[in-house]
Amino acid sequence: MQITEKRRAVRGPDRASAHSRRWYDDALAPFQRWIAPYWARYQRWAGTRWGRVWVDALYIFGLSRLLFLALTYLVPVLLIAPTQPHPHGIIDPLRQWFTQDAAHFIYIAEHGYDQWWRAAFFPLFPLLEHVVAPVFAGDAGFAGLFISNAAFLGALVIGRDLLEKDFGGEVAHRAMLYLAIFPTAFYYFAPYSESLFLIFALGSFAAMRARRWWLAGLLGGIAALTRSQAILLALPFACEFYFAWRSGARRPRLRQFAWVALIPAGVGAYSAYLGIVFRDPLAFSKAQVYWTRDLQWPGESIVVTIQTLVAGHQPAVLVAHMALNLMALLTFIVLSAIVLRKLPLSYGLYTVATLLLILLVAPAYGATALQSSGRFVATLFPVFVLLGQWGQRPRLHNALLIGMVGALTLLAIHFMFSDIWSNIPLWWS
Repeated sequence: MQITEKRRAVRGPDRASAHSRRWYDDALAPFQRWIAPYWARYQRWAGTRWGRVWVDALYIFGLSRLLFLALTYLVPVLLIAPTQPHPHGIIDPLRQWFTQDAAHFIYIAEHGYDQWWRAAFFPLFPLLEHVVAPVFAGDAGFAGLFISNAAFLGALVIGRDLLEKDFGGEVAHRAMLYLAIFPTAFYYFAPYSESLFLIFALGSFAAMRARRWWLAGLLGGIAALTRSQAILLALPFACEFYFAWRSGARRPRLRQFAWVALIPAGVGAYSAYLGIVFRDPLAFSKAQVYWTRDLQWPGESIVVTIQTLVAGHQPAVLVAHMALNLMALLTFIVLSAIVLRKLPLSYGLYTVATLLLILLVAPAYGATALQSSGRFVATLFPVFVLLGQWGQRPRLHNALLIGMVGALTLLAIHFMFSDIWSNIPLWWS
């Protein structure tokens, strides 16, 4: 009798839960029937190579954007004193990213090149801001934010596809992941030209590896309208063309090498425009001198930075900037030497040449001798390929993730509030 009662006690809840499950399944049945075909179609697409590339790129893009959005909306509330005024509305907090060079791009998009010293900022990004601004009620800042993030998503897709062909899917995934969480990767979120340069540089590289010479030259020329360092894409172009010509299979015609001229043509077109506006085709070069950047001996900026750090007597925030830029540049110099040995020659030539350009054109003053070096090296995607190969070791992979995300968080916060940090008390002060 006791056993029967125990069975009934157990059987009762089981029947109730079974009834609930049937009711739940019946309620969801129409939705499941409607969703099932689309879900099956998505799974078939995700199983293709392009599906894997897009899903992987969207995954990396989505997680990194969530981090920046969380910092945008939570940091002002959690770190800044509640007595200080905060932006109202959902959109206004994003204006915290419209600072430093982003403000110059916005000004050029709204007013054009009305002063010669702004010629240091190449024209494609502010031009696109001007074109897209009407979609955002005439706000060039939000147009730049959209362009920067859309271009970075495109760069992730192109880079993921290119690197999978050359190094395999796992290496490509890790390389793009490290690129998205590098400590200065917040420049791919802010209205800066880094994302736009990266998508065209990667596109040009992918076209070179696919032996589509006209497309490689065209995309390289467009990249040169965003940053002058794009002319260095002519080196991997020449390298890939030489290997294709020597291979014997599908040997290109020598006249196809003429497409390489499209790469410096981007800078040439900008020079022609400056010649019309300011009657000085080299105004963009002279503007670099205005921003304290001039030709230096290779390594001189590193020596000057070390001497300045040892001498002291600099503000703490400036010392931190100098030390971080120095660490980033020295690290990439070492890694570029390994890239030159381990990766295809075109990857190594592009990396070494870009680093040499960073060292040659540097600020002339000791306290800012390596200014922006951490931002410039972030576009050297071959270095992230090397890290992607090393990241197959779980401990190193986890260390890179933790270290990069932590540094990215701190630097992104500093970037957003660098202009007001000294005037706003923190809640613990």
